[in-house]
Amino acid sequence: MQSPDVSIKSIAWSPGGADNGEIRDGLSDQTIRVMDDYSHDGPFGAEGWSPDGKEIISVDLSDLVIWDANTGATIWKTPFDGNGNIFISWSPDGKYIAWTNDGLGGMATAASGAMIESFQTSDGIGFDALAWPPHGHYIAAASGGAIQLWQAPS
Repeated sequence: MQSPDVSIKSIAWSPGGADNGEIRDGLSDQTIRVMDDYSHDGPFGAEGWSPDGKEIISVDLSDLVIWDANTGATIWKTPFDGNGNIFISWSPDGKYIAWTNDGLGGMATAASGAMIESFQTSDGIGFDALAWPPHGHYIAAASGGAIQLWQAPS
């Protein structure tokens, strides 16, 4: 399961399993699908599966991308300046995504990538974690030992 020439920065479990631009069977380690138009600048900085397992979001140093997990096709792609600790997360209902990058963060629609809101840490320190609660009304981010909350879209 190890590739000595590959630098893996992120992995994410799903009903199928994913690894750095590939969907892999978790037990056999066989590649099921490679994402189309894989043009990330280096390895994924973060990735995550939509709650229904139909889409994958990935981010690297230059792009934020949502992929169709069944076909590997790019659904949408937007420029992203990924130069720090990057966290991404889907809302529980799968309608929104949130991300952080150093001390900045944002929320967008999962369908189009349209930006809804941006936010930042109160102390300028980078984020350490990002999560939606099960009800999806807020997004929580940790920074410098404190947790900040932002209202999610309704």
